[in-house]
Amino acid sequence: ISGGSGHLFDNVEVYGDGKGSGIVISGTSVSIYRDLCAHDIDYDETGATDDRVQGVWSNANTDCIFNNPRAYTLGGNAGGSATTRWSRGITVSGCVRCQFDNASAHDIDQGMDFTGSDGNIDCSVNGGSFDDCYSVGLKFSSSSVRCKAFNVIARRCGRAGFIISGPSVSGLT
Repeated sequence: ISGGSGHLFDNVEVYGDGKGSGIVISGTSVSIYRDLCAHDIDYDETGATDDRVQGVWSNANTDCIFNNPRAYTLGGNAGGSATTRWSRGITVSGCVRCQFDNASAHDIDQGMDFTGSDGNIDCSVNGGSFDDCYSVGLKFSSSSVRCKAFNVIARRCGRAGFIISGPSVSGLT
């Protein structure tokens, strides 16, 4: 989905092999996305690096609501071994006032990743769970400003359940 406003998407499922992103929503406003699910997406690449596969990617959206976005079992074969490394369940970049209700991800590298140099401003995660993540369950990093998480659970995450790090872009606080 690219651009526009007033969208309503309900019960969208994407799965299968490949690399990149399962569901991409970019540049939309005042829209509702319910029950988006990306799962069982594998990559096969020697020398894989960061962010090889993403389940649901919200990019540069404003005033959107995501109800029950889910991603699970994303990863692949890197250097001859199966791994969930370099996968992102739900990625949020450059979004303003977007709300994510009951988000969930499991069997993934990073469950939900608020990242990107464009910044995320005044976004919220309300409820949800991130389980069996290779590195982190929920991450607010880089240039995320005034983002909030309420009633979120992270279980069995390899490095951290939650990461919150300061801005990397000058002028953001």
